[in-house]
Amino acid sequence: MDPVAALREIAYYKDRAREDARRVMAYRKAADIVAALDEQARDRHGRADSWQSLPGIGPKTAKVIAQAWSGREPDALVELRGAAEDLGGGHIRAALRGDLHCHSEWSDGSAPIEEMMATAVALGHEYCALTDHSPRLTIANGLSSERLRRQLDVIDELRETLAPFRILTGIEVDILEDGTLDQDPELLERLDIVVASVHSKLSMDAPSMTRRMVRAVSDGCVDVLGHCTGRLVAGNRGIRPESSFDAEEVFTACRDASTAVEINSRPERRDPPTRLLTLALEIGCLFAIDTDAHAPGQLDFLGYGAQRALDAVVPADRIINTWSAEELVAWA
Repeated sequence: MDPVAALREIAYYKDRAREDARRVMAYRKAADIVAALDEQARDRHGRADSWQSLPGIGPKTAKVIAQAWSGREPDALVELRGAAEDLGGGHIRAALRGDLHCHSEWSDGSAPIEEMMATAVALGHEYCALTDHSPRLTIANGLSSERLRRQLDVIDELRETLAPFRILTGIEVDILEDGTLDQDPELLERLDIVVASVHSKLSMDAPSMTRRMVRAVSDGCVDVLGHCTGRLVAGNRGIRPESSFDAEEVFTACRDASTAVEINSRPERRDPPTRLLTLALEIGCLFAIDTDAHAPGQLDFLGYGAQRALDAVVPADRIINTWSAEELVAWA
């Protein structure tokens, strides 16, 4: 087995199982180190079993490399595959054709665009939108207009190699305090999918937050309202309460502007909460079930979000990523 493929697959399953991101990165970095070696160097280290002499490779990753180089599936990979559980979602998960919210190492993700998209292909997706952060979110290395333009060029180069799978251009754009969007409007018009989310001043008063969100979702560039309450219910970032806003007014604006409400699949978010998911359904909103993935293994989190939609009896035809790429982009 190719050691690089083995290391990346282990990282995938560890991300999927929500293991500590720093430990997962050890496998991804080890894969990069081995991938950079020429055949002679690989053969030399393989014969001498000297993988651990390479800076950045520890005993656990060295064992994986040695086992894969010798022609066997590494024990760690066999164990992880066997422990992987069905994440749920039933017929809703089966109907999903792609993901409309994920991040790469261009902002705060842990993997290159190529690896994220190759994983989406392996999962059976027909399309996936790359939605790295916008510039105001400096803590997440948000993309300036110039960097976003460069990313669009990179995506153009990748598209042909992954066809018929389709990479959708996109962004998770910050909703600023006054409800305007944190990116050049001309650039937003060029993108296939625009997810708009609140990341700052989450505790502002309800009337102000309502005005802020209504203005954003009513902007003709916005296709999806991301993780609407901003809450965190678990995880290493701690607990964060919901933002306060008039949900009926915001969801009515989403319906009227044909902006989908995101069902964020990250287990630490579960956003929107069940009562708000039910309200958005009653008001007549469209939905997008998204992973908000920051690593390849998290792209399989769609099952979590699909299960929430299943439990809430959301009709599949009101979930925009059950549509074909052509229908989706035409709608957007």
